[in-house]
Amino acid sequence: MLSPTTWTELSPHDCEDLLRSCTTGRFVYTEWALPAVQPTGFHLDGARLLFPAPPRFKIAHGHVFSFHVQADDAAWTVMAHGPVNLRHARPPEPSRTVLDNPRPVQVDPDEPLALEIQLLVGRRLQQLAAPA
Repeated sequence: MLSPTTWTELSPHDCEDLLRSCTTGRFVYTEWALPAVQPTGFHLDGARLLFPAPPRFKIAHGHVFSFHVQADDAAWTVMAHGPVNLRHARPPEPSRTVLDNPRPVQVDPDEPLALEIQLLVGRRLQQLAAPA
């Protein structure tokens, strides 16, 4: 029988601290309109997550992606969400929209990517006291 648990939401500051405590995570994107998850090493650089591109990855400016990290014991989880650009690329002009450049471009394998964190969401698993 599973012990009763509940999830508590973490503050953005706690989420950032937990991100800094990890060296590997999962880049979450779509491939052929299906969800895809690529385990990878990463580095937190201010408000950006830096990591290598997965194989056959295509990028279109303005599209939002996610990056997931989790404790080894699965007691907490953090998701970072935001647009992904090539690490050294200049960000697109503010007036540009996804419709201005709808075609994704192929990224070389292991090309450094940067996810600009716009939203951090984290939760910690709490064990509830067993009824007496």
